[in-house]
Amino acid sequence: MKMKQIYQYSLVCILLISVPTLCSAQFKDSKTYTKAISLREGGRLSLRNKHGNINITSWDKDSVVLTATISGRSKSLAKLQESIAKTNINFRQSGNSVDIATVISETSFSKGLNQIMSAVGVENEITINYEIKVPRGMRMAITNKYGDIYLDNHTGKLDIELSHGNLRANSLKEVNHLRSNFGNIYIIEVEKLKGNLLFSQLEIEKADILDLSSKSTEYEFETVNQLRISSSNDKIDIDEVGDFNLVGSLSKVSIDDLLNSSSISLKYGKVRIKKVHKEVCSFMATTTRCTLEIGLEKGSNNKKISGMIGEGQIQNVNPDLKIISKSLNLDAHIGDVNAANCTYHFTCQKTKIYFK
Repeated sequence: MKMKQIYQYSLVCILLISVPTLCSAQFKDSKTYTKAISLREGGRLSLRNKHGNINITSWDKDSVVLTATISGRSKSLAKLQESIAKTNINFRQSGNSVDIATVISETSFSKGLNQIMSAVGVENEITINYEIKVPRGMRMAITNKYGDIYLDNHTGKLDIELSHGNLRANSLKEVNHLRSNFGNIYIIEVEKLKGNLLFSQLEIEKADILDLSSKSTEYEFETVNQLRISSSNDKIDIDEVGDFNLVGSLSKVSIDDLLNSSSISLKYGKVRIKKVHKEVCSFMATTTRCTLEIGLEKGSNNKKISGMIGEGQIQNVNPDLKIISKSLNLDAHIGDVNAANCTYHFTCQKTKIYFK
């Protein structure tokens, strides 16, 4: 009797050990789609994808070469084969334009089956990855959700939509529009970029013109010639900027070097400029409940500083700056006030200003 109990106990243990092993078995499958076409100069490509990566290489040929790989894995071989079969690449060419899209066909029956399979723990993982070679100057519209985008050196105009993924690029000429939701973006160099970002990160080493609108986004810029930004609850770090224009609220800005001009309209935020170069002749700040730290370059000459300060606080540790009045009307200057041809203007309510 005792031996029978031991045998039954051992059998139960074996089954308990075996079940997770069986459940963890994975089936894999894939299929590949390839296409090559010739295009005249000035062609356009549109690509829409989800659940995968897009890798685009620009070259000096008048053709587009596409390789798309659909791959997946699942605990159910039948479910995997069904998912692979209903995932396809839609490729259309009209004249000099190409439209490519990932298409996942799903009927009401398959949706119901998916819900049942998920409920019993049978999950699918399908990825659709693109490798594309395109003419270097081709205009492109790229959309990717739940995946990454990789771009080489491209001189054509770009429209990019990114959601829950990464964007990595080397050198771009013009990004006509960048839309990012929960994206992480790194660009080495771009001449012109216009974008709308939500809950994202954007890092650029070198840019000529940036025009941005964002919320809850983090920025890191090394060198920017012109930066215009509408900002809400952002963190903006800049090493060097020529012309800086900010409209927003709840944002924090840090600039190491301001070279040409600045216009700031901000509520409930903080701006720190380590060095306002002596060549800067245009500086305006309109703020409510903010903190401003303004570092004036040593040797700055003949500048007038004026404005209206309501319920604010001004502190000055810059020996070159002479403050005449800092109550309601701000009156200060550097050098000879009569020879000043530049005016820095502040209109601030409940704002702390520190001149350094």
